Amino acid sequence: MNEAARIAYLGALGIDVWWPCEAFADEPHAVPEGAAVPACVAQAVQSAAGRPQSPVQAVAPQVNAQPAMPASLADAVPKSPAARISELQQSLQAPVVTEVPEFTLQFVCFRDVWLVFSRQDISPAHAMLLADIARWRGSEVARPTFMADFVWPYIRDGKIDQGAEQARRHLGMFMANLHQQQAAREVLVFADARDWLNNAELPAAVMHKLPVSLTACLNETSAKRALFHAFN
Repeated sequence: MNEAARIAYLGALGIDVWWPCEAFADEPHAVPEGAAVPACVAQAVQSAAGRPQSPVQAVAPQVNAQPAMPASLADAVPKSPAARISELQQSLQAPVVTEVPEFTLQFVCFRDVWLVFSRQDISPAHAMLLADIARWRGSEVARPTFMADFVWPYIRDGKIDQGAEQARRHLGMFMANLHQQQAAREVLVFADARDWLNNAELPAAVMHKLPVSLTACLNETSAKRALFHAFN
């Protein structure tokens, strides 16, 4: 392909502005007679006439260098979960609570009859007493159908408010969730758990605040009598 053929070829493609990277030896800049040459091409040819022509004109490659990341974008890079938790803890302005109550309440559910007392090691005698009380209150099962412990505090952190008010609030939510799993008809709250459940309520359930503890009922006849009179 000579220069004339190339001009005709590019013209057929609709390209009227171009500059060759390689000049042909036979006709370095030949243009067919009568061919329309754009002004910008003619000017480029005239400016190049005074410079020696090389067979191939080197074209410097264009490298798309990555710009440096601005500081604002660097700060927007996602952080690890541990870093986010650390920042969240630092941003908390909750007052430091020096007196955090520590207690554990045990919930023993005989289907729709709940018995709530302070956590303790349950002996076979305790288990028999609980079953007798539940059956006395109308339960149709002889063994617990569900057991759960509420432990406070949840975590040991002096920057988080875990005082008595928060304990009662979380205990109420705990009981509501438990009620969804094992609906209660009667809730018997023994004396050692009454302080935490004085204002507790459950929908469609009767709360009985007993004047005696579970251990007292097991060991003392007077406590059993007091338990009986609490319902009469």
